[in-house]
Amino acid sequence: MSGTSPGFFRPNDQVTREQAAIMIARAMNLKLPATPDAARATLAKVFVDTNQMNVYALQSIAAVYKAGLMEGSPLDPQAKKTMYAFNPRASITRAEMAVILQKMMIQMKKLSKQ
Repeated sequence: MSGTSPGFFRPNDQVTREQAAIMIARAMNLKLPATPDAARATLAKVFVDTNQMNVYALQSIAAVYKAGLMEGSPLDPQAKKTMYAFNPRASITRAEMAVILQKMMIQMKKLSKQ
């Protein structure tokens, strides 16, 4: 796990959704898209807020989304093609983290599907 910038770890700060994506992608050793631009192109097909995602997080966000570990909030579920907001700078909730950990454990075969 890395700090927020050189020399700073900030252990008492909230964790953002994009920071969580980075941690999860690293912990699961997920295959990342080749470049941030490739990740942004993929994410832009699903998420309306890719312009709010930090460049350093794009590949991890794409990887955790592709792995089915993280998703976004639907903007208009009635639309022909539903678009989502990832909310990269929002703090991740305990509930979201619990769901993600359950999905990770199922993928690692440490927990059976229920």
